[in-house]
Amino acid sequence: LQDAAVDPTNFQTNLNNIAPTDILPNDASIAENAPGGSLITTLTAVDPDAGDTFTFSLVDDPDNLFDVLGNGQVRLKAGAQLDFE
Repeated sequence: LQDAAVDPTNFQTNLNNIAPTDILPNDASIAENAPGGSLITTLTAVDPDAGDTFTFSLVDDPDNLFDVLGNGQVRLKAGAQLDFE
């Protein structure tokens, strides 16, 4: 773009979509031997863009014990058991 000209009066930036800054669990705990389907936590994203929606997923669940629902809830899968012994 040799000899290209830029008109500074017609320069626009798009700052409408700023990345989320954090993911917050709400009281993340579950009792040993809790029944399947029990709520573990609800995830909330911290984002400066008001009104954005989010999808959460687990990156690593080798024992296939957890479900992440569309509303951010993390639940123990039906039929799964947590036994720490």
